[in-house]
Amino acid sequence: DLATAADDAARGGFTLREVQARLELGYHLVAAGRDKEGMATLLPAMQRAEELGDLRRPADAHERLSALYEKRSDYQPALMHHKRFVEVKSRLDGRLSEQRARLYEARKELQRLRSQTEDLHQRARDLEQSRSSLERLALEDELTGLANRRAFTKEFEQWCAQARAGDLQFGLVAIDIDEFKEINDQHSHLTGDAVLRQLGQLIRANLRDTDFAARLGGDEFALLIADSEHGAAVAAVERLVSVVRGWNWAEFGDGLAVTLSVGLCESTDFGDSNELVQRADEALYASKRTGRDRYSVWEGDRA
Repeated sequence: DLATAADDAARGGFTLREVQARLELGYHLVAAGRDKEGMATLLPAMQRAEELGDLRRPADAHERLSALYEKRSDYQPALMHHKRFVEVKSRLDGRLSEQRARLYEARKELQRLRSQTEDLHQRARDLEQSRSSLERLALEDELTGLANRRAFTKEFEQWCAQARAGDLQFGLVAIDIDEFKEINDQHSHLTGDAVLRQLGQLIRANLRDTDFAARLGGDEFALLIADSEHGAAVAAVERLVSVVRGWNWAEFGDGLAVTLSVGLCESTDFGDSNELVQRADEALYASKRTGRDRYSVWEGDRA
């Protein structure tokens, strides 16, 4: 059976299986007292195993043969195979030690590469965070946290395009803080900055998520109010003017009061975005002419 298994393995190209079968065959021949025939099978198989880099099988074969001859009280071949076992086993252990050393170095290198990869990932995350922060800073007013003029211009043009396509009706709101220069002159620029920050918070708190707010610079603000045909824009500016008027500004300075002048126009029958800006500005100036602390709505050629 072992001879047949060895031949089948050889025909199938299973070299190690063939070697194992011939080692088993040789050992059993020796165990059966057919030493010469057995060793003639064993030795080529051991040599072939070593050629294939397999020292374990020859070591095991020598160990088994040594034990077999010792059991027979045939000590000379038992000693010879034991010596061969020790010699092959030493080579095997040396090879295993070398492989373990290479494995250890490979693991260290893998750990180093993983650490390096994690560092690269962290750097990529840091760069992405920095990029996001820069993008946010490029489109955000640092003082109020609202959008800046650049972001507003981009958003406004998109809203205008949707309005011209008939997909959106919105209100454009222009806002100035009344007598803001006097606030800076009488109370300090730090107080003026505090007023701007607080106004930014009030604007955010009194708008919907669908609306858009920006500080254009200085004391100038602009709002885009969606769905204005249903009164959303008028309601928003009424609420904002009232909230700002009633806020306790005295906490920023004795006797300080803050009010707004507001101009509103609807996105109807306009040519380009500049036309809407001009209408909102005309409405704003109308609020200033008529006493400030109020809003005006552009209607045709008048506000």
